[in-house]
Amino acid sequence: MGADDAAVPVAAAQGDAAAPTAADGEDPAAAERGLMLVTGGASGITAWCVSALAETGRFDFLLLGRTPLAEGASDGVTGPDGAGTPERGREARAEDDAPQRRVRATLAELRERGAAAEYLAVDVRDGAAVAAALAPYAARVTAVLHGAGVLGDKPLSHMEPASVAAVVDTKTAGLHHVLRALDAGRLRHLVLFTSVSGIWGNAGQSDYALANEALNRFGRAFREAHPGCRVLPVAWGPWAGGMAARMRELYVEAGVPVLNREEGCGHFVRLLSDPGLRRGSTVVVGPLSPLYRKIGRLPEEGVTARCHRRMPATEPVLRDHRVGRVSILPLTAALGWGVNSVERALGGTGAVVECRDFRIVRGLGFTGDDRPRTFRVRLVPEAERDHHRWTRFSLLSDDGRDELHYEGRFLWSEREPEPGERIDLPPCTVSDVPHPGYASGRLFHGPSLAGLRDELPGPIDGLTVVARMPEPPFAKGGFAGRFHAPALADLLMQGVCLAGVVEPGQPLWPIPVGVERAELCAPLPDDEPFVVRVERRPAEPNAVFTFWDVTGCAPDGRVLQRWTGVRTLWADPRRVADLVDSDTHRAG
Repeated sequence: MGADDAAVPVAAAQGDAAAPTAADGEDPAAAERGLMLVTGGASGITAWCVSALAETGRFDFLLLGRTPLAEGASDGVTGPDGAGTPERGREARAEDDAPQRRVRATLAELRERGAAAEYLAVDVRDGAAVAAALAPYAARVTAVLHGAGVLGDKPLSHMEPASVAAVVDTKTAGLHHVLRALDAGRLRHLVLFTSVSGIWGNAGQSDYALANEALNRFGRAFREAHPGCRVLPVAWGPWAGGMAARMRELYVEAGVPVLNREEGCGHFVRLLSDPGLRRGSTVVVGPLSPLYRKIGRLPEEGVTARCHRRMPATEPVLRDHRVGRVSILPLTAALGWGVNSVERALGGTGAVVECRDFRIVRGLGFTGDDRPRTFRVRLVPEAERDHHRWTRFSLLSDDGRDELHYEGRFLWSEREPEPGERIDLPPCTVSDVPHPGYASGRLFHGPSLAGLRDELPGPIDGLTVVARMPEPPFAKGGFAGRFHAPALADLLMQGVCLAGVVEPGQPLWPIPVGVERAELCAPLPDDEPFVVRVERRPAEPNAVFTFWDVTGCAPDGRVLQRWTGVRTLWADPRRVADLVDSDTHRAG
């Protein structure tokens, strides 16, 4: 999640209430008694929480549920004529009456604790039925607790649209129907019961995770639109008695504490009564890390996946990495394609920390054609040792030509990379003025990539320059990794170009076409200063390529990334388009 205060969950470890973060300006305990509408509140953990809340004397309750209550029915089991039934009929009736008994028990418990309580049998997925049922009460409702939910747990491959809709619609459409039937301006509280599955995911619960995270995000949006309403999304962890025994055993085996009724209800009442809790933030009451860590292993023969890419002209990086009429995919984005593919395939908490022998065989260019292009990503495992895995990445066209575009070897590690060494740097400050090379033509990059600033004293056959730039959005993160941001990394390649193009209008430019080794010790800082140091390797006789070593450092000299053996081909910038496979060439 992002660093935005509206998007960061406020973690509440079990046994401790959520930490207060910002004053709400309201003392909930001092508010006048209101009517709380509760969906799914006639049974389960929602009923437990509502019962605990009734003891505070702050609310009366209107419960919504799907179970119809038979008028005049008792807890006893009788036949249609009031006489006894055979044993099998008695068991069937007992099973049918169980939900009704739970509803009646909840109502009785609320009333015993001094709260007025009514129950309406209505399916929250039926908007018209919800509106009709709530019409007599709408003017009195001042709080909503949305706890309704259904489970349809099964592997994603076995899910059907209808079953997914039932799970998702109960959470999302159900809340929409309830709020549409009420006067949102009168609401002082909106409490959303969600699940940690929406934050961490859970096996067999893709639909449930989707529904719950949608509620978390809706809560933040509703808070912004209704500042007078105190919004509290609560992402619950496991409860004893609130889940199937199988799931409870999985959590216990994983060492995740399971809330009992007293603990969970205590958390809920404290959260609802805490005036210091940041409004709209998602509160996690449960595990503060994923239950499952996906550590994939590729089969020995490797895997091949089709990848669809749409590269519209509105992409800032493509718009500003243009030579002539063709936007060229930067080498750092091409390498990032491999980083992203390996990290997504292996998953878990690991990351790509190194790349070797990466080369551009046939680059990709785009002229603004918004039609998707299809490629094949090929991943083949090479070696595995001590939580490290080498994987070979290849990207090929999928248009019948099977043309190879990029290839390289990527090291995925489950462990954090070692901190980079420190190198001596001269003191540096960063100005707000881009490097003059952008204006003079020594650099062709547009505004979103114009991140190089002031030059510093450096190597004779090289360059040291300060950089600062916000990472622009690019392909929804499809070229990024945990330690790799393609546009920020392009500033390292711009340093090479700047070091090689000594004069504006120089006939040949050093075009990056590969790298021997890229070490990713830490991410390059987003919109914070760092230093790019470029050194040219001695040229070999009759060499076609020139090699450069490029280092990205923090201002204190700590190495963040080291790209050694960046291979450049000297080319006329007017002929660069000939080196790439663009959508224009494809169409022609």
